[in-house]
Amino acid sequence: VGTVYTAQGFEFDYIGVIFSNDLVYDPVAKDWISKPENSHDSTAKRGNKMLTEHLKNVYRVLMSRAHKGVYVYFMDENTRKFFESRIEK
Repeated sequence: VGTVYTAQGFEFDYIGVIFSNDLVYDPVAKDWISKPENSHDSTAKRGNKMLTEHLKNVYRVLMSRAHKGVYVYFMDENTRKFFESRIEK
């Protein structure tokens, strides 16, 4: 699977998602920040005033395509820590 556009409507046993630096969690502001300069989706970032919400939806779709498991690699350390803080151990 390459992008959210190729994954929508499909289900997989397993999926790997690279959580890029285009959407990061800021622990000081306690909020999500989009960084259009780090996005490779030229259509989504062109004049999109709702880019943060768009990217949150993109990652939600990607991480919900698998039946058995999802492997996620986080490029941003604070984003990884945020996700780990939400996982029951």
